[in-house]
Amino acid sequence: EEAIKDIDVSGVLRYRYDTGNFDKNFLNNSNLNNSKQVHKYRAQVNFSAAIADNFKAFIQFDYNAVDGGTGVDNATNAEKGLFVRQLYLTYTNEDVATSVIAGKQQLNIIWTDNGVDGLVGTGVKVVNNSIDGLTLAAFAVDSFMAAEQGSDLLGQSTYVGNSTNNNDSFKLDSIGNLYGAAAVGSYDLAGGQFNPQLWLAYWDQVAFFYAVDAAYSTTIFDGINWTLEGAYLGNSLDSELDDKTHANGNLFAL
Repeated sequence: EEAIKDIDVSGVLRYRYDTGNFDKNFLNNSNLNNSKQVHKYRAQVNFSAAIADNFKAFIQFDYNAVDGGTGVDNATNAEKGLFVRQLYLTYTNEDVATSVIAGKQQLNIIWTDNGVDGLVGTGVKVVNNSIDGLTLAAFAVDSFMAAEQGSDLLGQSTYVGNSTNNNDSFKLDSIGNLYGAAAVGSYDLAGGQFNPQLWLAYWDQVAFFYAVDAAYSTTIFDGINWTLEGAYLGNSLDSELDDKTHANGNLFAL
């Protein structure tokens, strides 16, 4: 009973039905319909427990299956079982307001989806909250759960010589580790909340990434909340990718 009390359990259950995915070229290429009436199931169960003074262990089990509807080519993998998606250890030193998280973990950085489908990598993250209103973080990632992300991680290129077939823009085994740092603030300002962020990262043999984000939230009139947010994200390619098939990028958003 005492052991159960010390374990925090959480999770998510999601069902999604896709009727189809079409674009303007569908009439000339029926393969562009890549959903084909599929039932998508996703479940995650998380367990977190204190295992010693200042140490916590976290494990996440994931179930992700796709069942096809009618049609001879529809996918069925309903028998796919649970697997360990995240497994990491957290050490917290309250005297210096610092935590060290080591293991297989969802990265939750500004360049990734930070929901159920966020990018998972094996590495170390250090988080410090000793300055009021400011969180400082540094991270190093050695490997990535690339299969779960597909082309969202590596991107796609339509240029391969004179071919126009979609291919990974570069191969997973040709990339290196990811190193980065961030400063994330949260301040009361003029009756609202001001949340600035600064992110820097270097992905070995890929690019140097940088991002700035600032958001201001407040309440106007009676219970009406509004938020104004602006962001800039950019990258500078590594020399190994500096050719006509790749280019530096910039994104401005408001």
